[in-house]
Amino acid sequence: MGFLHVFVYPYIERIQKLAYNILLRISVFVMLSHLVYLTILYIYGFTINVELISQIFSEPTTINILLYALITEAVVSLIIQLRRNLGRKYFVNIVKNTYRNPKEEHRVFMFLDLEDSTPTANEMGHLNFSRYIQDCFWDLSDITLMHGAEIYQFVGDEAVITWKVSKDFDYEKCIALYFDYKDLLDQKKHFYQKKYNHIPNFRCSIHSGEVSAALVGDYKKEIAYHGNVLNLGSRLQKNCKEHNADVLISENFFSNLKNHWYSLTPIVLQGLKGIDDVQTVYKVGERDKKYYFYS
Repeated sequence: MGFLHVFVYPYIERIQKLAYNILLRISVFVMLSHLVYLTILYIYGFTINVELISQIFSEPTTINILLYALITEAVVSLIIQLRRNLGRKYFVNIVKNTYRNPKEEHRVFMFLDLEDSTPTANEMGHLNFSRYIQDCFWDLSDITLMHGAEIYQFVGDEAVITWKVSKDFDYEKCIALYFDYKDLLDQKKHFYQKKYNHIPNFRCSIHSGEVSAALVGDYKKEIAYHGNVLNLGSRLQKNCKEHNADVLISENFFSNLKNHWYSLTPIVLQGLKGIDDVQTVYKVGERDKKYYFYS
């Protein structure tokens, strides 16, 4: 059941309606329950026939076991769905009420934005464009999990991704996430071309620093981050296209990089909206794939 929850059900949910998914899960559970019983009977040398199966499944003990297993499966399914929909760490933090009082944290933020989204939306129409964004961000989800990141929020055609920095945090994996996602979209370009007549391309900025984290709202609770780190990170992303950069990283993020296999070109930015200081950022070039790794 764990294997199905992780590797099968998420992909079925993507293409099928809720009623179909519920019916499928119940059917699979019933089938597996019967299969386990029949396997046990076979091992103990019983001659399997309709009368024996009917007798076993009418026993109160058997019914109790099946009810217990069904309830357990329903609870586990609910928890897995909440963790996947809300985010693993987000779900835990909400349950533990971690951010009831604002806390200061050192975090990395990535602002990932779809290139040329406005003309693309005008060409596709808003409904088809929404499906296009759904597919793009669905593909982003597994890549995000692979690199130990959290999706902070989706804002239109932009995704904000974050990592909490620990003692031995690997900053290189933040850049690796972008290029892994780019590789995945390249592998699926025929799918996007055939379905939408467009191949998505994203640009991003990466910045790190101290932010405050707090649980906000009552009717709809949300963990919100505040600080200049988010403001600067967002401003940097707006400059990617102007400098023909897929990835721009801040000076602060750059200072934490240790080993990497990317070409880094310094760029001086002046007059960023809402930013008084002159900013030195780095344009990240393609990695050498024979040296590629991530943690």
